[in-house]
Amino acid sequence: MNKSKKIIIAIAVAVLLLSLVISKSFLRVKNEQINASEAKIITPSITDKKPLYNNVFSLTINAGNVTVHAEFNKGDTLKDVLDKSVKSAIIYVNGKDYPDLGFFVTDIGSLHSGGGKNLIYYINGKESSVGVSSYVPQNGDIIDWKLE
Repeated sequence: MNKSKKIIIAIAVAVLLLSLVISKSFLRVKNEQINASEAKIITPSITDKKPLYNNVFSLTINAGNVTVHAEFNKGDTLKDVLDKSVKSAIIYVNGKDYPDLGFFVTDIGSLHSGGGKNLIYYINGKESSVGVSSYVPQNGDIIDWKLE
């Protein structure tokens, strides 16, 4: 192979590598610029109990005037779903973790406990009997948070 062909091949490889680096950088920057409204996940209707993708499920969280749709994996607890939702900036959640009891939610969405009222959550219209650290949601669940 002559010298000019080697140079052309080297330039082509360099251009290809540079375009890959630029496209990865563009995708990373684009993904970091997603705001909370764009991060909301479109879910199938509640009556559709099929997973979205393999073991990825979805649920709806209603907290005051805030409604979000969140994805979760099989086996995740509601606390895991809330943590992922906070990291994705689709809902605000605050509370305290008690080592022997689990996580106690004090603020979620537009609801804030206080004045003798605490946050209680309902699963598909029924008051939960376990905390968010113990409840393993099902695909299509509707979680309603209320001050009581």
